[in-house]
Amino acid sequence: MRPATLRQNACTGSIAELRSALRPALCTELAVKVRRVGLDRAIATQLRNRQGFSFVFQSSAFSSSEISPMRFLLLLALALLFVQSAAALGAKDVEGMYRNINPPLPTANPDKVEVLEVFWYRCPHCNRFQSYVKAYEKEMPDYVDFRRMPAVLRDNWIPQAKMYFTAEALGVLEDLHPLIFNAIHSERRPMSKLADIKAFFVENGVDAVKFDATWHSFHTDAAVRQADAQTRRYGITGVPTVIINGRYRTSGQVAGSYDAVLEVIRALVEEERSRISK
Repeated sequence: MRPATLRQNACTGSIAELRSALRPALCTELAVKVRRVGLDRAIATQLRNRQGFSFVFQSSAFSSSEISPMRFLLLLALALLFVQSAAALGAKDVEGMYRNINPPLPTANPDKVEVLEVFWYRCPHCNRFQSYVKAYEKEMPDYVDFRRMPAVLRDNWIPQAKMYFTAEALGVLEDLHPLIFNAIHSERRPMSKLADIKAFFVENGVDAVKFDATWHSFHTDAAVRQADAQTRRYGITGVPTVIINGRYRTSGQVAGSYDAVLEVIRALVEEERSRISK
C-alpha cells in the first residue's frame, strides 16, 4: 500500500485498507468503538483479541523497512483516535444490548462491581459460553467481583443447582465446575438423578459420607431456594444470562452474540465503577 493510499484511507476509514493496516492489534476496550466507526463485527473481534499498541512494527502487511515517517504518523494518529474514543465507553455505547433491572438488587460486595454469570449445567448454550467466561476472567480488572449462580427456572433444574452448591460447600467447586459441563455435554452423562451425581462426585475424590451430608443439608436447600428467588428477581427467562452489578441484564439473545455480551460487560462495568466512585 502506497503512502498516498494509506493517507487517503486513514482519513476516510475504508474497511478494505483498515482491515490490512490494523489487523495485528488494538486494546481490548476498543472493540465497541471500532465497530461504531464503521468496521464490521469480524474485524472488531480480531482487534479485541489482540493486545498492545505495537501494531506498526508487528503488522504482516509491511516490514519496518517499508514504514515511512508519514505512514507511521498516520497509523499512530488513527490508533490514538481509537484510544481517545474508548476512554468514554459506557452504557450509551451498548444501548439496546442489555436490559435494566428495576429495582436494582444488592450485590455481595458493594465495594466492587459484581459480574454474575447465571447458568444451568445441562444447557448447551451455557456450555458454549464457558470459553467466553474464561476469557473475561483472564482480563477482568481487580475492581470486578465475578460470581456464578445456577438458575432455577423449573423444578427439574433443581438437581443441577444442588450439585453446584454441594460442590461449593465441599470446597471442590473450582475443580468440578468445568468437569460437570464436560461430563454432561461431552461424555453425555445425564447428571439428573442423585445416584449419578453422587457417583460423579465420588469418582472425583469426594467422600461419599460427606457428599450425602452436604447434599441433604439445610444449607444446600436454602442456597437452592435463594437461587430460585434470585432467578425471578433478576427477571431471567433463559440462560446463559449475565447480571452486571445487580442493575443490568444481558445475554447472547439480547446483545446479539457472546462476543457482544463481553462488550456489554466491559462497558457497563466501567459505567458502574464510575457511579460507585462518585
